[in-house]
Amino acid sequence: MIIMKQNQKILEQRRHAELLGLFGEHQQRRQQALAVEAGLQQVWAAVAARPQPQELMLYTVDGGAAGYDTKRDELHPVSQGASPSNRVG
Repeated sequence: MIIMKQNQKILEQRRHAELLGLFGEHQQRRQQALAVEAGLQQVWAAVAARPQPQELMLYTVDGGAAGYDTKRDELHPVSQGASPSNRVG
């Protein structure tokens, strides 16, 4: 009876040590996952902060779309003043 209790106690101690080890591994993996998530959030924030490309449409005096062969004096007055640095938005 005493030997059985001693064996049971030894098994309980081993199981306890095993569980502590597994918990430690879990905590380490969790910390690594949190670090990866924080890094991804920083990358996402940097990407979101970048200016997004915008399309600039130019129109002629008659209201048609301007092309590469359109001369500046053929552009609508609003389009004459438009440039990438003057864009709104």
